[in-house]
Amino acid sequence: ANGDFRFDRRAGGGVTQIAAGGDRTPILDRWFAWSTGSAIRVQQIGAFTPTSRFANALELTVGPGAVGAHVSQQILSDDIRDLAASESTVTLSGAITGPGGFPVGWSAYAPAAFDSFGTVAVPTRTLIASGTWNVDGVISEQTATFDLPTSAANGLEIEFTVSLTSTSASIPIQFYAVQLEAGAEKTGFSWRPRSVAQVEASAPRERLPADRYYFVDAATGSDQNTGRRWASAFASVQKALDTIAQLDIGIFNVTVLAKAGTYGPIVVPAAWMGSGTVTVQADTA
Repeated sequence: ANGDFRFDRRAGGGVTQIAAGGDRTPILDRWFAWSTGSAIRVQQIGAFTPTSRFANALELTVGPGAVGAHVSQQILSDDIRDLAASESTVTLSGAITGPGGFPVGWSAYAPAAFDSFGTVAVPTRTLIASGTWNVDGVISEQTATFDLPTSAANGLEIEFTVSLTSTSASIPIQFYAVQLEAGAEKTGFSWRPRSVAQVEASAPRERLPADRYYFVDAATGSDQNTGRRWASAFASVQKALDTIAQLDIGIFNVTVLAKAGTYGPIVVPAAWMGSGTVTVQADTA
């Protein structure tokens, strides 16, 4: 939530100074920060340029001096349980900018009990995935893909870390449009309500601008994919039909191509929105 950093009810865009050695400090809505070594500063800022597609960012300023700066968000069990129960693949993405060649570490943790992550000094969480993103001086979009274990049904904490051994100057790092989503491919950033049911109820229907294909492969596909090409095919025909049912087809046609395989029974929606047609056919290529 608040992955585009638009909400900052505590500071209202002002600077939050965080002393070293403390516990997680609430900063922008749903985000925390803490530091070791030396103090850090956190602030909501506006667009990188007047024409930027990112309206807001979280700016983390570290240094001078040795420092380990941390920014995190805790995703509660109600918001992650449906993905963790099936050990789904998820994609973490974000856009960052700062001094060229500067590394930003990312980590994902699962708590030992429901929504109980412990403190910085006494954590009750287990690392499940980690990696490094490199800043290159301009806004660069970064992604990481990992599998959620069933233990993530207890919740998930996404953490970003900036570490310095020494520096004589302050270094600002900006984070834009951070998102965690189901599947192995990054999609465009979108604001997400707390539950899948709310997303389905509140999201406007996509209106097709042209004919569209969806791809299904029982052997290699996944219903967490986008279904828009063979490399990201769905695993079931039902998932393709359910996806199409959320569209406004308009005057265009949708074709579902399914590779040979064993598929379960399907439930066809009573009607499609729009006057176009939906066809399911075997892929013979």
